[in-house]
Amino acid sequence: MVTEELDDRHSSSVGAITGALVRRILGGEYPHGEWLPAEAALATEFGVSRSTVRRALERIGRQGLATAQRGNGWLVRSALHGNDLERVRSFSEWARGRGLEPGGRVLDQVTALPSAREQQLLFVGSRSPVLRVTRVRTLGERRVMLERTAYAPWVAELIRAFPADEPSVETALRERHGIPTSHARYEIEAVSAGVEDARVLDVRRSSPLLRMLRTTYARDGRPIGSSDDRFRPGIMVLEARSTSTPAS
Repeated sequence: MVTEELDDRHSSSVGAITGALVRRILGGEYPHGEWLPAEAALATEFGVSRSTVRRALERIGRQGLATAQRGNGWLVRSALHGNDLERVRSFSEWARGRGLEPGGRVLDQVTALPSAREQQLLFVGSRSPVLRVTRVRTLGERRVMLERTAYAPWVAELIRAFPADEPSVETALRERHGIPTSHARYEIEAVSAGVEDARVLDVRRSSPLLRMLRTTYARDGRPIGSSDDRFRPGIMVLEARSTSTPAS
């Protein structure tokens, strides 16, 4: 019992430090390309051990907001600002921004122990159940995306209460419960459609799909959910813009 209480206290400290640093990064106090304070300085500021600070920094690293530079510390990677939600559009917001009508329905919803990947991305222990939700997303009458999301325990009951045809979970969390998404981390790759992908999206098995692995976070640094989204070909177009100064 004493060990569990100490673990809970340690985890709470890690979460508090993570949240504080995330808010500073998103608020611009620690701009992109600058170094975070040293572990020793943060340990003194928060009144904790360096190992506790290190765990918080590792969480920030997994969110893609900073990266460890051996021998130098942690370098801020994000140029986001606290209210810049245009960078974190849900499927529904993305669709409406293009004049399309989004929809969808929950196909399956189950509470289960987290996988190793979910433990890492959602900052949960091996015995903390997550809510796994599978949705098919539509544009008009056309099925265009299969969404598999694991939600962190702290939002699971809120998600469970949403109707099966809720058009945007992120919007509902923000507007009904005051939990806005502040930033997200993406991984994008091409994959072949599996059996369930092919059946739900009405494509041939092994057809090419765009896979987007997406983890969203609240403003206090807590992960909301981790998704594996699979799009039919020709639906999602990724755009990258850059600016440069002409060489003199």
